[in-house]
Amino acid sequence: MPWRAGSRRLVGDLPGRYVAAGDGPRRCHNKYMGDAIMALFGVPIPHTSAAEISQDAVHAVQCALAMRHELIQLNRRWQDQQQPTIRMRVGIYTGPLVAGTVGSAERLEYTVLGDTVNTASRLESYGKETFAAEAIDSPCRILIGATTLNYLGQQFQTQYVGEVHLKGKEQTTTVYRVLGEEHDRTPLDLKEERV
Repeated sequence: MPWRAGSRRLVGDLPGRYVAAGDGPRRCHNKYMGDAIMALFGVPIPHTSAAEISQDAVHAVQCALAMRHELIQLNRRWQDQQQPTIRMRVGIYTGPLVAGTVGSAERLEYTVLGDTVNTASRLESYGKETFAAEAIDSPCRILIGATTLNYLGQQFQTQYVGEVHLKGKEQTTTVYRVLGEEHDRTPLDLKEERV
């Protein structure tokens, strides 16, 4: 979205609505990074059992779908007010990482490091040049890796995207797009859309 008069008011709505979408039973840790929000699940207390990791993966996808829902509502409101609408992309990848506080005595920051974090970031940015929102009702693309899909069970409708080369990775990554919850009778219709 180009920065122009009124954009500050519009963008001011986003962080609170997104954080609210990620709160509740999901208990994620949010970190603002420029024009991005990184939501972490399974930290700061490590989740190591398959059931805990599965729960984190489900919560991450539920959070992304809740954020999509909030963005749809905001875009409708902004469109009614003849304001610009926006789109977003989400990348979710499940795997090991290093979490902790880094920095100095003057400035400490809780952060996460590792290939899992980098892969999630690459999923978010994958194909951003060709990502076209279908309409006001679908301004959000959610991509997940196969490791995340393996922990989701049958709770979500997904579409196979392919074996893709993500920036900075030598091997291909199996990628899926989340369409909606399994019980949702009106998931995204992606026949005409490129990822």
